[in-house]
Amino acid sequence: MLLSALTAVFVALGFWQLDRADQKRELAERLEQARPGDYAALVGAIRSPDELVFRQVEVTGRFVTPQIILDARKHRGQLGFYRVVPFRLAGTDQHLLVNLGWHPGKAVDYPAQLSLPAGRLTLQGWLGTASGGIHPGFDRPGAAQVGIWIYLDPEYLAAAQGYPVLPLELYLETDLHDDLVRDWERPEPDPGMHIAYAIQWFSFAAVLIIFSIWRIRVYMKTKHE
Repeated sequence: MLLSALTAVFVALGFWQLDRADQKRELAERLEQARPGDYAALVGAIRSPDELVFRQVEVTGRFVTPQIILDARKHRGQLGFYRVVPFRLAGTDQHLLVNLGWHPGKAVDYPAQLSLPAGRLTLQGWLGTASGGIHPGFDRPGAAQVGIWIYLDPEYLAAAQGYPVLPLELYLETDLHDDLVRDWERPEPDPGMHIAYAIQWFSFAAVLIIFSIWRIRVYMKTKHE
């Protein structure tokens, strides 16, 4: 019974990895098809955030509080920090996290607040995922809902501020005439890694199946002796 359950789990994990490989393949195709400067305007509420990952988009709205600093972030081998600000999308109550850019140095040595354009704005950039993920030893991203954070957590921000926050991060390409670096390095999705994992899980399942057949044959042989 246990071997059957383990076999089913390994097979399920194998198919899950194949599904992840398909997702990564789709993301890689999006990156290949993207043309620099070809931004798709997002209008109204976003219903399927996952479908927008790696898309080049144009959004309209306004910056809101709080301003967030993501500390200890490397860019081209140099340590620094990101500045991230929620952006309320026009005509909705949804908020998109906008990564304004990277700055070298220690966050504590610079002002926590950056002077930002007020009122309605149109921004351009490309979208990535924004998720708290798993961070052992941390039950929240920072000491408070504002200031210096260790990692980005849309759900934590939404609970703290009382407004909806999308699980997306806009890597800004619009020039706001500041000293932040926006030389973004886009990730390269690797479907092959997940295919390798799938083969591994299916191999485990195959080993258990062979072992189960061997046990049955031994049992049948001893029974008839």
